Amino acid sequence: MVKVFDSTLDVIAQAQTVDQIKGIGLTSYEVGEFLDELRSRKDLSRDEIARREYRALPLLGLDVRGLTIHEFMAEDPQFFVDILCDVFLPAHRDKTGDQEPALEVKARAEVGYRLLEGMDRIPGVKTDSIDQEELLGWISAVRELQLIC
Repeated sequence: MVKVFDSTLDVIAQAQTVDQIKGIGLTSYEVGEFLDELRSRKDLSRDEIARREYRALPLLGLDVRGLTIHEFMAEDPQFFVDILCDVFLPAHRDKTGDQEPALEVKARAEVGYRLLEGMDRIPGVKTDSIDQEELLGWISAVRELQLIC
């Protein structure tokens, strides 16, 4: 089933129009259910699940909370900043040469924005408490890294 899902995502990635994507016949509910099933499996790593979530994000509809990829965002400040950089243009950029961004850049920005909007994890959370040192370290790292966007 994982190979079929991956193949379906490959076909969707090659689609040129919304009608072509709709023609595949998958609903956001079905995609979400399949990803839920993947999360319950023990033979797939978090990384493998997160990659599939990222690829399927355009199909998931509006509710993108509780994804494995959010765990990575809360654990890895560099990954979080990479997403920020995909979504937001740096304020200090030279605006004189601004052009309309390429479709791929727009798509990454939209997907990244949805990831940020759906992030429901707080860095440093341990079951019922927050590791303050870890949270503050994550915040400091994000602040430092965002300067390189």
